[in-house]
Amino acid sequence: MRSVFHILLVLSLASTATVWGAGGITGRVASSTTGEPLRDARVFVLGHSQSLGMTDLDGRYFIEGVPAGTHALRIFRSGYDLLAVADVEVTEGETRRLDVTLAPFDAESSEAENAPTDGDVGGEIFELPALVVTASELQSVDANLLQVRQRSSALSDAMGSESMSRLGLGDAAEALGRVTGTSVVDGKYVVIRGLGDRYTNTMLNGITVPSADPDRRAVQLDQFPSELLESVVTAKSFTPDQPGSFSGGSVNLQTKSFPDQRFLRTSVKMGMNSNVVGEDLLTIPGGGRDWLARDDGTRSLPSDFDFGDVTYSRANQAAKVGDFSVAKELDHLLGSFDNRSFYPTAKSGEPNFGMSVALGDRFHWKEESAFGYMLSFKYDRSSSHYTNGTVGRYQEGDRTQDFGTPAYVAMSRVFSPDPTIYQFFPYIEAGAQVPEGTPPFGVTRSVYSVDWGSLAQIAYTPSSRHEFTLRYYHNQSADDSIKRGVGESAKSDSGDAFRENIDLLYTERAISSAQMEGKSVFEGLGEGLRLDWRLAKSRSTQDQPDYRSLEFKWNYIFSNYDPAGMSLNRYFRKLEDDNTEGAIDLTLPFTLSSGRSIELKVGGLYSEGERIYRGRQFRFEHMVVPSDPTAAREWLESFPNPVGLISINEATNTMEFGSSLRKITSNINYDGEQVISAGYAMVDWRFLPSWRAIVGARYELTDLTTIPRPESNIEPEIGQIDQWEILPAASVVYELRENMNLRAAYGRTLARPTYREMAAVRVYEPFTDEFWEGNPDLELTLIDNFDLRWEFFPRSSELLAVSLFYKKLADAIEHTFDKGAIKPQNVEDGVVYGIELEYRQDLAVWSEALRGLSVGFNFALIESEVTIPELDLAAIRELIPDADDKRPLFGQSNYTFNADVSYFVVPWNTTFTLSYNVAGERLHVVTTGPLPDIYEQPSPTLDFNIAKTFRHGWAARLSVDNILDSVREKTLTYAGQSFAYERYRVGRTYALSVAKDF
Repeated sequence: MRSVFHILLVLSLASTATVWGAGGITGRVASSTTGEPLRDARVFVLGHSQSLGMTDLDGRYFIEGVPAGTHALRIFRSGYDLLAVADVEVTEGETRRLDVTLAPFDAESSEAENAPTDGDVGGEIFELPALVVTASELQSVDANLLQVRQRSSALSDAMGSESMSRLGLGDAAEALGRVTGTSVVDGKYVVIRGLGDRYTNTMLNGITVPSADPDRRAVQLDQFPSELLESVVTAKSFTPDQPGSFSGGSVNLQTKSFPDQRFLRTSVKMGMNSNVVGEDLLTIPGGGRDWLARDDGTRSLPSDFDFGDVTYSRANQAAKVGDFSVAKELDHLLGSFDNRSFYPTAKSGEPNFGMSVALGDRFHWKEESAFGYMLSFKYDRSSSHYTNGTVGRYQEGDRTQDFGTPAYVAMSRVFSPDPTIYQFFPYIEAGAQVPEGTPPFGVTRSVYSVDWGSLAQIAYTPSSRHEFTLRYYHNQSADDSIKRGVGESAKSDSGDAFRENIDLLYTERAISSAQMEGKSVFEGLGEGLRLDWRLAKSRSTQDQPDYRSLEFKWNYIFSNYDPAGMSLNRYFRKLEDDNTEGAIDLTLPFTLSSGRSIELKVGGLYSEGERIYRGRQFRFEHMVVPSDPTAAREWLESFPNPVGLISINEATNTMEFGSSLRKITSNINYDGEQVISAGYAMVDWRFLPSWRAIVGARYELTDLTTIPRPESNIEPEIGQIDQWEILPAASVVYELRENMNLRAAYGRTLARPTYREMAAVRVYEPFTDEFWEGNPDLELTLIDNFDLRWEFFPRSSELLAVSLFYKKLADAIEHTFDKGAIKPQNVEDGVVYGIELEYRQDLAVWSEALRGLSVGFNFALIESEVTIPELDLAAIRELIPDADDKRPLFGQSNYTFNADVSYFVVPWNTTFTLSYNVAGERLHVVTTGPLPDIYEQPSPTLDFNIAKTFRHGWAARLSVDNILDSVREKTLTYAGQSFAYERYRVGRTYALSVAKDF
């Protein structure tokens, strides 16, 4: 990979030896009526017979070697009116982008002899009538996207490279955060129309992108740099040529298969978080390759490691009869672990750092033949930190005395900075002894993150009728999380002790995907039969080596660390996902005898996936805690040492032994397989001048299996879904005016459970003392989607749209909490409905004084409800007879709002942008019985950035993110009182980035 990068870099730099004083012109040619790209259109620069371009399958053209200055262009295609473009300015060494649309030739309104033909145009003789415009009148790149949206078959929203550059957006995640009805969680994961990741799919150039987080369907969208993206398009209504597994939206990231021009861009970013810089973060020794997001083996369990029947008890019994061989074998096994201290120390916070490099070029051999490549690499290192956080888990209190009062919500396990809520608070007031060095109450968490990714892409066009692309990308990330909580576990203590928990979790994720695709047009049928095919091979892994959980209990009465209150564990977990996908589409457009256009499209998809999940668990035993509080504290902070055999006394047949480990039988391992087969047919028919219908259906077969691999002798409960569905879709587009549409659409889609949700395993989460339990009886969710949209495109890059939507869900999946375990379940039915409003405006149309100022906002108001399952409802109505049988849909926000204001100052070449985003509360966990459900509360964000372009290819961006520093909070509310399930603040982030184009 490195050698390929070096070769292409040399080619890019070497190819800069173009004609001195020359530039280029590039762009797309599309139909003004359908928005579809036009291939085989010719673009001429008048006065320069060698300067011409032929559009390819996607309507792209490239003209190189154009002398610097002002030029006139002619764009010609058989069956379309000739277009003349004046005042096209070309700058030395730069490539000018010019997107145009051609109007179909109307034979009824023109003389036959003036009809455009494929005559001799090589000599630049243009006697035909032409529509004459200036370059300044033509649409920008984003305006062209709006036109594509206006003519598209599905309800969609789009953001192009132009807007990404204007808003200073660095990656696809930031771009999607500005799309109507869309919000981004954790800076990576997209939520559309308030629906969670289960109802969203993500594609890269039409190919499904596997998730780098194998426990959810969400794709880490921050791994795709904006420099490589042509557009980000979100489809919100279903058409049969799309995968059926979405309801909220389907995101398609479209890369630039051929760069507009030769480019080499590098950038460096430095930043700081207000919670990090100058603060003491928790730290623990790691491995030598953590900076690469790869453990170097420090945390790994030896491949040949096996305790077998070697335990401390057996070693101790053997030692009593003079046999120390078992103790020595156990000591050897224990020594193979990394046994450095598990207790975190303090470390000064450091600034965040990031860098990226992207390069690409294209080469032309003949008029229609071209080769292009792009490479990118992105690296980010950051730290996050917070103190005074809260984590709370609750249980039912006394029904006979406390029901209906806040006291009914009893603490189960709570880490809060407020000591007054604890049962042991009277001991604190009385001045009870606490060991020196004990940290303050509440939750402190420090996370060290490394994220890097690379993308390599080559494309080859042998002629304007064929294009082939090969693409490979890899993303590697790691989070080293150190979390400490000090509080109370009320369900197991009697109000006389506090607990200190330490959670050391290193999570390494990787995703790799090799993709190949082709596009071809074959003449002879209709207006040309188009073939699109795609192949992809992907692997996703997650590794959690040596996840350590330590829990200590300090007893106020006896003033010591209670050995009975200690739970010290080590976990080793690894997951591998492999997926192979292939798809094919055939499109046949033609014109009926009536002159109306019709397009037939058929295709299919096959996807095969496999998952392997393996985990091992060990527990510490034989821990001798000193009785002296100071010595006990020192012992804890040096834990687990001493480990293993300390000394042997053969004269007395005794030994001194430190901490030991024993294997814990855990039924957490499972395998999974998923096969998806699909086929579809659809027709896109303009049956009247202003009416268009898109009708079809998709057949989709799901074969999903999970097989537990228990360590104990229990019969595994296999999870199985083997189900086919017909997914019909129909939509109608009525063109009220040339720039105004009314759309109505219906489509049936589905949502699948994840492997983890279906696997009959029970995984323990030690910090919160709760379990995750899979459900092998889960079923597919089927969704009927209804959409209505009015959209108005008054001017270039301006938009006003109002949308109504209604979704009916059968067997929706939600996460429920019952008896200390979170478990997914299906609910019988549910509905989601709402209204969306979108507005974009350049304020210069109102006053020249406002030139450069633009505003945009989108707002979605959403209602949802599901029917509570009968058993859950019965448990609730035991105490609340008139309880409602409905609740909101799991993971659904009740509103989303995005707004941005941009001001471009022409003399300074600088853009100022202020953006705001907020999503309403969403149901996070459903609780069974009368305890209240847990909701994630709104956390509004306000960001500001200044982007400036300098001479000689330099650019800079200054940003302040999360200016409001709103609290991130999940709560449950009962009897008018709010209880914190989780609460923290992430701090404000300041960053300065500098980029250079070569």
